Amino acid sequence: MILAIIPKKFLFWPLLFAGIIVAPAYAQFGYKKLDDDPYSEYKRINFWTHPHYNRVEGVTMHGGMLLKLLSAKSFGVICETKYGSKSGTFRYEASLDKRFFKKNRLILRAMIFDETATNDNWKVGINENTLAGVFLREDFRDYFERKGWRVFADKKFHGYYLFRVGYAQYKYGSMATRTNFAGSIFDGNKVYRPNPAIQKGCEKSFRLSLALDHLDNLYFPVHGWVLHAVLQKTLGDFNTKGFFLDWTHYTQTWAHQKFVLRGLFGRRSGTMGRQHLMTIGGVGSLRAFRDHLHSGQNFAMLNAIYLFGGDILQNSPLRNFPMMDSTFLGFFYEIGDAWNNENNQGFAPNFNQARWLSDAGVSLLLMEGLVRFDFTRHIGGGTGNWRVTCRLFNML
Repeated sequence: MILAIIPKKFLFWPLLFAGIIVAPAYAQFGYKKLDDDPYSEYKRINFWTHPHYNRVEGVTMHGGMLLKLLSAKSFGVICETKYGSKSGTFRYEASLDKRFFKKNRLILRAMIFDETATNDNWKVGINENTLAGVFLREDFRDYFERKGWRVFADKKFHGYYLFRVGYAQYKYGSMATRTNFAGSIFDGNKVYRPNPAIQKGCEKSFRLSLALDHLDNLYFPVHGWVLHAVLQKTLGDFNTKGFFLDWTHYTQTWAHQKFVLRGLFGRRSGTMGRQHLMTIGGVGSLRAFRDHLHSGQNFAMLNAIYLFGGDILQNSPLRNFPMMDSTFLGFFYEIGDAWNNENNQGFAPNFNQARWLSDAGVSLLLMEGLVRFDFTRHIGGGTGNWRVTCRLFNML
């Protein structure tokens, strides 16, 4: 998914590495899928490590273990621990799984955790963000602490529909910092964006999640659609209601060309705690604007992309250049905002209070889209400046 940002300087980009994440993400948007049946594929005891880096924890060492229980292989224990060189804090997660059925499997999971949480993992992956910090002294996520327990049931229907119902209790902790910790390979004089403070408190969460997937291909879809929806109710120190929707549709137009339309909508009422607000601007949302430019109880964004495949560059005089046979162009337009409901705490959003931002640009996709450079300009709500970003393994 990303990374390199260039306001007015030379562009650098790193490589993306795959990591193992076993716990479902509890951000507003998206649906973190679980392995369908890892216990039949892995050894009785399995180990892995996924070190990473961010501006509040520093270099974070990580270790994980999966232990299969009983000969039936339907029970499993998953344990993870990590230590941050800057925060000096150990984090952990331990869970017990019970699995039923083979085809439309059901997973029951109970876990305890002390985690560094973020609501920005739908924008930028952990590996991309790590490399941005190492190479560019950039961190595109905001962080807070969360400690407690959760239980949930994750059910598959018809081979590709997923439904999850869960309950959790946890306590929030703030990780506010303004430090300029650690150097990076490039842009060594830059200062990290401060990590904001949040409201401390305890919360009980009831959460329903749904994933409907009608894509023809998991990694490089040509046609079809996918929808993720989340409904959440929280009690305790934060009494809130939330609804979050992420929908993407792919349409093949002509030859290798396709049109992609993505829409996101979010609404949470009953709190102004920063950990519950949604942010827009920058990498993963409106790419021409400053990261986390606007925040609020409401979020709406529409992204339209037209990808030409190789029908332009591969039929031009440039076709003999190296890698040109797997390089193509795209055009995109984005519009959206994040805003609060002033003088109205009802659940319906007031769209008249939004300050709509929009941008448009050209994408250059290399290696069938594994690396993408975006040249983007403000259209509405900005100063007309250009911004260049680079994403990895992200067609949108």
